[in-house]
Amino acid sequence: MGQSYQRGTLRRVKRARGNEVWEWRYNLRGKRKQEMFQVPDYPTEKAMWQHLETSISLLNQGSSEPLPLAVTLGVVIDRYVKEYLPELAKSTRDTDGSMLKLHIKPHWEKIPVTEVEPMDLTPGSRPSRWRSRQRGGRVGCSSS
Repeated sequence: MGQSYQRGTLRRVKRARGNEVWEWRYNLRGKRKQEMFQVPDYPTEKAMWQHLETSISLLNQGSSEPLPLAVTLGVVIDRYVKEYLPELAKSTRDTDGSMLKLHIKPHWEKIPVTEVEPMDLTPGSRPSRWRSRQRGGRVGCSSS
């Protein structure tokens, strides 16, 4: 008998200290697994399900364990802005925030961290996916 496709269950839970989290539960080899995500990171149920799409897909392809959710540079940038940027001087916050918002995040936010190579991070560069479309399919060629 084949396994059925599973998405798991998702519910919003209020924690003891008042914080809210998304609780995603799923079965893996007969054992119940659970992962938690902060509500401020994914304010709607739809946003949370979209974030879980990759893991759900991997969970249903017979892998022994769902791979961790792909962390994108957008997630890293958001965390930097939320946790580190407020500690900096106002002029630095303004400059860094502007650069991230206008020049870095629009081009890099959807790129998984695992796909970034040192060559991709040269000044003025764009993600290799973008370059490959612009330069005849050659990935990794940067001219700054």
